[in-house]
Amino acid sequence: MTAEGAIHAFWASFGVPAYEKHAVPEDTAFPYIAYSLACGAMGEETGMTADLYCGGSSRLACHALASEIEASIGGGRLLACDKGTIWLRRASPFLTAEDAGGRDLCRSTVRITAMFLTRV
Repeated sequence: MTAEGAIHAFWASFGVPAYEKHAVPEDTAFPYIAYSLACGAMGEETGMTADLYCGGSSRLACHALASEIEASIGGGRLLACDKGTIWLRRASPFLTAEDAGGRDLCRSTVRITAMFLTRV
């Protein structure tokens, strides 16, 4: 699996659709994740963000999804890909509540870092 595929599989593993930010279909229903894709050089740490979009006026669904992502990463999570391993970690701040621009939509942003490592 490519690095891009491994990162997509990570974001898609939380039971809601996941899309690269520039590729979210216009008629996508909530909830969903829109993530930035950044693949750095081997051994280089790269920042990534994911916006969590949840319907409704309560932020509870977004915070629950963010908690699931945070628990999945823990102290660090390794993803295998065809050119090595990707090490994910939480960035700081990990979670920020964002203005979604509407009463029936909540958006939160999570931040992680990814370091691309070679296979041993």
